[in-house]
Amino acid sequence: MKYTLLEEIMTRKVVISAQEDPIERAAKRMNEHNISALPVVDGNQMVIGMITSDGVSRLVSVCR
Repeated sequence: MKYTLLEEIMTRKVVISAQEDPIERAAKRMNEHNISALPVVDGNQMVIGMITSDGVSRLVSVCR
């Protein structure tokens, strides 16, 4: 059985958000790139978390 490797299907030009970015900027990036999640990076460009469209939606609904 042949397995598909992640490197064959992964996204190479990753859209990211910095931990100090406002939530509005992350939401705009997700909308512009038609994606539902963004890796969040620190000052060294190391991934420290993820923000999802579901998370943004929950935050917006709580803030209203």
